[in-house]
Amino acid sequence: MASSERAPRRRLRADAARNRERLLDAGAALLASEGDGFAFNAVARTAGVGAGTLHRHFPNKAALLLALYISDLSLLSARADELMQSHPRMGALEEWLHEVADFSIARPGIADALRAAVRANDPENETAYRGVAGALEKLLKLNDGEVRADADPNDVLLAVCSVWDIPGPQERTERAGRVVSLVLHGLRIHPTP
Repeated sequence: MASSERAPRRRLRADAARNRERLLDAGAALLASEGDGFAFNAVARTAGVGAGTLHRHFPNKAALLLALYISDLSLLSARADELMQSHPRMGALEEWLHEVADFSIARPGIADALRAAVRANDPENETAYRGVAGALEKLLKLNDGEVRADADPNDVLLAVCSVWDIPGPQERTERAGRVVSLVLHGLRIHPTP
């Protein structure tokens, strides 16, 4: 009897996992086609599930966006290793910081989703953030002797991610490069005259 009770639970968990993936795929498709202004319940329709299923997995749009972004943040963390293999030391740091700044252009609404997760003390968000901060720390250590010894990855991320709050993708695009250049200039060790 105990084993027959366990079998349906496993199937439900597998169904729930499939539904979650379908919802994430639908959310990613809507985000790509409509930006972050898509209707939250449209995710359920696009995924072919009921609104109740959507709300069980993601209580609101911010939670859905955060789940999408956490996956992307892990890719951004892994990107640092790729850049360290393919670019000169400072070039890897520069390219990665540009990619962090550009992240918000391709992922509208990320700043709000991450703020909501921080307020909710979301452990998934903390793990994703630690991965990104760890990637930056590796890039800073790679450039030891070329960047300031007191450069803190959290401070650098705070400065670069400030572009995420600039309204409108066009203005973010125009200003992101300048912000990253200023951050890199501040990080570099300059010989005193």
